[in-house]
Amino acid sequence: MTAATLTELARLDVPTVDLGGWAAGSRTTRETIARTLDRAARSVGFMQIVGHGIPPHAITGLTGALDQFFALPLDVKQRYVEPPEVNRGYTPPRSERLSYSLGLDSPADLFEAFNVGAHVDQFPALDLDPVVYARNRWPVEAPAFARGVWTWFEHVQALARTLEEVFALALGLPEGFFAPFTDHSIDVLRMVNYALPEGTRLEPDQLGMGAHTDYGIVTILWADPVVGLQVLDGDG
Repeated sequence: MTAATLTELARLDVPTVDLGGWAAGSRTTRETIARTLDRAARSVGFMQIVGHGIPPHAITGLTGALDQFFALPLDVKQRYVEPPEVNRGYTPPRSERLSYSLGLDSPADLFEAFNVGAHVDQFPALDLDPVVYARNRWPVEAPAFARGVWTWFEHVQALARTLEEVFALALGLPEGFFAPFTDHSIDVLRMVNYALPEGTRLEPDQLGMGAHTDYGIVTILWADPVVGLQVLDGDG
């Protein structure tokens, strides 16, 4: 990699937002956090969140669960494939081409994934679509999976609600503005494995996951030390 290339890469600075003072903070503290988040959202669209309060055991529980499930043989994992309209369960490699969402043509993505999400049983007083709020299927072959994944899911749900509070202040909206819109939001956790099986043959321009833009209010990514995620900035 040349020095010029490194300079190009260095142009995009992903800001850090510390939520540590939000919960018990004064109005001034909260406004400072909101301004920091506002600048990050307007200038980059990505930010690194620290001070989120998610305990280490939730992270180790998640990673242990993922290692256990994705190490299973493919034929076992495929038992948990759901119909396309049900956004749950296992997605085998080469099942999706996410770049199609941007009108780009590329080879099928190499990642495999497992999805869980908010389900009808959590909202017994509401008449919700059982497909959109489908019940989760937990792989019995990975005994640690359900507990590790759902513990993480609940922590990240709480973080998303906190971020919505910060968004409201940053936008000059009343406190609790987003709550009526997210009291039964379609929260989904997608767990992705990018490790390629031995002997995988790559097609030209094939990626682990193609370029795409997420939809919804907020996407929270767990950032591990492995490089690979790329962010497209306003200058291309």
